Amino acid sequence: MQNLAGNRGCDSVIRGELSQSGVTIVPAPENRGEVPASIKGVLNKGSDIVFTFVRAWYYWMVAGNVSLEVARIMYENPIGAKDVRVAGHCGCPPPEEWARPASGQRFVDNYHIDSQEGLDLFVATMKEHGLID
Repeated sequence: MQNLAGNRGCDSVIRGELSQSGVTIVPAPENRGEVPASIKGVLNKGSDIVFTFVRAWYYWMVAGNVSLEVARIMYENPIGAKDVRVAGHCGCPPPEEWARPASGQRFVDNYHIDSQEGLDLFVATMKEHGLID
């Protein structure tokens, strides 16, 4: 992924990356981060936003709960193990190390995604397991 820090033309790159993966693009007027984007991404389940995507330097920051079971499946994929990092951890540990308890289950609640292939894998895995529409 291209480093977009300080890039005023970043929205066109962001739009392309999100569109390729099937992520819905929405305005991000509150963005004050290192990437001067005016858009971000969301994935819904019904009318609820369950995942948000904000572009950082050369990766995506994703917030939303992924059950430990689904996180493990994604981690078993070589792209998932390397490019879909739980809690943004640069050592790429298995999801068990960062899963948090909630409602009697364990979840990974944020990821950093380093490649288009990783972004595509994340979205496809969430769809396959019914976490998004």
